[in-house]
Amino acid sequence: MTGVDCTLLVVAKAPVAGLAKTRLAAGVGPETAAELAAAALLDTLDAVRRVDATAHVVALTGDLDLAPRADELHDMLAGFVVVPQRGDGRRRRRWAK
Repeated sequence: MTGVDCTLLVVAKAPVAGLAKTRLAAGVGPETAAELAAAALLDTLDAVRRVDATAHVVALTGDLDLAPRADELHDMLAGFVVVPQRGDGRRRRRWAK
């Protein structure tokens, strides 16, 4: 199969305890919620990297070094172009219809 002429983008937040999956953390604790977020991000990145596209990009916010499974996340991201997310996170954009 030949590659698709497109760029795949994943928008992600580092799965840090207390900052990731906060609604879930209320029931299972912040560490467990961060572990789940790390596993979900790894699964997503694995699925995206398997697609034969022109480019694979991750727009990332947060500090992966503070995340559970940080080494695995860094290894997985080696195959992606990683760019920081922009903005202060307090504004929500309204998209044109």
